[in-house]
Amino acid sequence: MKQISPALFLIACMLFLAVQPGLSHADGLRSHAQFHQPFQLLPKVADDDPYSLYFPFEVTRAGRIRVYIEQTGLVPGTGAPGRVILVDARMFDGLDLATWKKWILKINKYNPAEWVAGDEIRGAVKYIRNTLNDILGKEDKPPKWLHGRQDLSKTIPLVYDVDDDELRKTGGRYLVWLRNPSARQYNGNVIITYPGDDWNVAPELEKTYPHKPDLAVDNIRLDGNNQVVVTLANHGWGLHKVRWNQQGDRAIYLQLQLDGNKWGGATLAEMDPQKQLSSGKSSITYNTGLVLTQPARVTAVIDSNLVVAEDNDRNNRRTESLELNDGRRHKRQPEGQPSSTGGVGQVPAELPDLAVTDIFADTRKRVAIRVANNGGSLPEGAWTGEPNIQLRLLMNGRSWAYVPLNMLDPRRDLRQKGSSVVYTTDLVVRNQVEITAIIDEMGQLQESNENNNTLIRSLAP
Repeated sequence: MKQISPALFLIACMLFLAVQPGLSHADGLRSHAQFHQPFQLLPKVADDDPYSLYFPFEVTRAGRIRVYIEQTGLVPGTGAPGRVILVDARMFDGLDLATWKKWILKINKYNPAEWVAGDEIRGAVKYIRNTLNDILGKEDKPPKWLHGRQDLSKTIPLVYDVDDDELRKTGGRYLVWLRNPSARQYNGNVIITYPGDDWNVAPELEKTYPHKPDLAVDNIRLDGNNQVVVTLANHGWGLHKVRWNQQGDRAIYLQLQLDGNKWGGATLAEMDPQKQLSSGKSSITYNTGLVLTQPARVTAVIDSNLVVAEDNDRNNRRTESLELNDGRRHKRQPEGQPSSTGGVGQVPAELPDLAVTDIFADTRKRVAIRVANNGGSLPEGAWTGEPNIQLRLLMNGRSWAYVPLNMLDPRRDLRQKGSSVVYTTDLVVRNQVEITAIIDEMGQLQESNENNNTLIRSLAP
């Protein structure tokens, strides 16, 4: 089979958005949960015993689940093709919530060979396998807890919308099952995007993403009370908002050292409750609570536990020799507020609101995208800032093109409220195709509404 670049496909899948049932727009690109892990689906154990892998996850609000499979390798063999299947908790009957929680905790330390170890888990897995094998072998109407199935070789996602009524019935518990009844071996990656609160991405896969944040310690100083104040920045692309929910050794952490000894620190959620660092080219000031009584060397390290993949780790650490102030009071920057660095991230009187409002085929059957500004004036820096604001295009879940704002709108019409521009591509619609358009996917621009930055449409010849 022809293999594609993991960096292109995987980030395309990771950033493909979840939308509310009945809506066309995405409901929060960087606020959705992500599961992204490699898998090795071995050949069947026996003719009546397909090899299986299970991936439970928790949905916390209504929205769209998308399951993507990228095959990175295939060992040939005979038999029916492998499948991906989506179910909810209503099929489990005797599987209590405590056991389900063990699944969720175990998946955070994902290991396909070991994560289902344990009598309770093994029993639950056996029950699921037997139940689903029985259902899949019948022609009857599928049960209400079975939400979709398709071959692993398909390049389009398995999609399912969860509404509020179902969320109450299921408790938000869902399961993706990879099933291999053949003598083949499938190697690849599974990506699940869903309306939840978790970030579960393998570090080796996150490192392949072309757009990564760049966390940095920009400054360490004393305020008028000799309290240590640290300025933190994100010089790169936006940081996914669900990462504020990470706890324990998975939390993004700032460590402080006093004269070479660990003093303490804080999590990202404690330092930046407004999630300002989720936007690129942003910064915050954090009052640490450390008050000096004598001169000292203070070191600050952001992401000290190395949970964020970055292109530049050299600016994560900073050390300053600090002398006590002379007793005069100095003006303090409010805690949690961004420093006045200017650029695209500045907040104007009325925030702009970029939106993808239409995807259509023109008279020559070429794919065209309409982008509008429904809010305030777009700053000049939007066309010249780095990284660039871009329109991202995906076809059937695969990354296809990036269009910078200065190519999308060379005349800068989007400066004005109520304006719109149309970008016409070279792609001619010859078969049914699903097109996704995302404007400002990494949040370079502060907007009044980020829920309309994405539109997904199916086009036919």
